[in-house]
This record gives sequence, C-alpha cells and structure tokens, in this order.
Amino acid sequence: MNDVATTSLDTVHAAFPAWTCWQSDRGRWWATRKGTITQAQMDNGCSVTVDADTLTDLAEVLAEQEQLREQP
Repeated sequence: MNDVATTSLDTVHAAFPAWTCWQSDRGRWWATRKGTITQAQMDNGCSVTVDADTLTDLAEVLAEQEQLREQP
C-alpha cells in the first residue's frame, strides 16, 4: 500500500485482500489472515491476527506482514 495516510476501510480491503479487517466495539482495529502461513513464516514474524490503534496503523502493520510473508 503506497499511501497509508489516506486510509479507508475499503482501501485496506482492496490493498490487502488476503486479510479480513474489522473494528472492535472498543474501537481497536483487527485483521486476520484468510489463508494459512507456514511455520517458517511464523518464525520470520508473520502473524495470523494483528491489531492496531487506528486503521492507518493497521494498514502499516498489514504492509509489514505482507513483506515478512514474502521473505524466504
């Protein structure tokens, strides 16, 4: 995702289709992978579920997660 500063939920869904994103009733943003990851990817820092204070922060976390997933 190139510009996470102008983030909307639709933008996050479009940029990260492998994730399901939502906001909790307490206002925190969450995302869960739709697929699976390997143990090696988990060892590299990939997570199945992530969270953040803001939607922009969540988009940044998802971008980091996608970079980690692509590492050998």
